[in-house]
Amino acid sequence: MSSAAEEAEPIREKLSKCDQEVEKCKHHKKHYEEKRKAHVNNIQALKNNLQQKEQELQKSVAKASEICPERVEVRRTARSLDVELNRLRTAINTQQGQQGDHELIIREYQEASQKYSTAVRELRSLKQFGEVIAAVGHQRQRAFTRLRSLYSLRCKYYFDMTLAQRGYAGHMNFDHKNKTLSIAVQPGGKNKASLSDMRSLSGGERSFSTVCFVLSLWSDHRVTLPRPGRV
Repeated sequence: MSSAAEEAEPIREKLSKCDQEVEKCKHHKKHYEEKRKAHVNNIQALKNNLQQKEQELQKSVAKASEICPERVEVRRTARSLDVELNRLRTAINTQQGQQGDHELIIREYQEASQKYSTAVRELRSLKQFGEVIAAVGHQRQRAFTRLRSLYSLRCKYYFDMTLAQRGYAGHMNFDHKNKTLSIAVQPGGKNKASLSDMRSLSGGERSFSTVCFVLSLWSDHRVTLPRPGRV
């Protein structure tokens, strides 16, 4: 019995070592299976990320094609392009912070441009209206000057005619520029070579000359002064 036990002892030791080796292999197998599973999950995540990036690339290419239909070949690396893109974004944000939003600036410019166009049209219309008013004013001024000359001549004529009823001679001078009127009268029976200022006339002569002057003012029925009832 002791001999059999002695022979079995090495076998038990080998079996124990084999069991330990099996457990060790099981542990290693589990470890590498977990690593394989992690690698498979990582590969799947990379595939999903690649698919997402490809979709983003297609969208970016479509947007870029709207700006430039022909694709531009570049020799710069993706990292270099990302750095440049970030730099441009920063510059754009800084510019917008200093000057305001680009779309808002465009809207404000369009509104200001419309207001300017409206103001130009209104100014042009006012200028044309002013030219018409100026032309009408000049025409009215010419008509007024001509009518004033006619009234002056008519008044002179009636003044002379009224004075002549008593044999008087007279002269009436309208100075429209200085807005003055001078009258000279020579009573009848006196020397008619020279006319006298009304201040040098006698009371009766001055009164008669004044009446003749007033009657000459009423000589035209369009003058809006009341006529005297009797002289």
